[in-house]
Amino acid sequence: MRFSEGSKSAAREKPLTIALPDREDKVLVRPTGALEDIESRKFAMAQVKAAGAPDARDGDAIYDASFWAHVVATAFLDVDSSASGRVKYFTDAAEVLRELPTESIAYLFQSQQQWQEEASPNYKALSPGQLVGMIEKLAKADGDVFFSRCSPSTQSSLARFMAVLLESLPDTSWRNGSRSTDSPTKGNEKPTNTPRKLRQRPGAMPPKPPRAD
Repeated sequence: MRFSEGSKSAAREKPLTIALPDREDKVLVRPTGALEDIESRKFAMAQVKAAGAPDARDGDAIYDASFWAHVVATAFLDVDSSASGRVKYFTDAAEVLRELPTESIAYLFQSQQQWQEEASPNYKALSPGQLVGMIEKLAKADGDVFFSRCSPSTQSSLARFMAVLLESLPDTSWRNGSRSTDSPTKGNEKPTNTPRKLRQRPGAMPPKPPRAD
């Protein structure tokens, strides 16, 4: 069988409920191909040039939002459309940029990128030991930088794993926002040197009162 014959299988689609600014909606999301990603970058470069910006690259606000929007417009499909002729959920990238705030575009892009990674034949879920090791890195001073470099799928796995760990804690004071008296960390509270009141052993003689001079 030739490569072109084997590559005609339908793209893997995943049902997804997305949160839009004014509602929730059901869609299908699919991975994008290399040529589609090139088209998304070309669209982003054109948007940057149209805005008169000097450079078009990752990290530029206009470039990033435009690239995300084009990927979203390409990968999100109408869940009610026929499987033999899927229809895009968004008309085009311009509609995404026009109708959604940047935060929503970033959220949709991250959702698509997570499925892009998970749908890859080379995808391998992280083991609990690997997740614990990554959480230890997050606890360090540069944890934010480390987290930002993780893939969307890894970020999601870390968030879920930490939620499970938090849910399993015997101390449930965090549920109502109160601080545990046995917690090793208490924010900015300063430690006190107040001695603990010792319990008197059964049968022990009570302490003598001080002598009056």
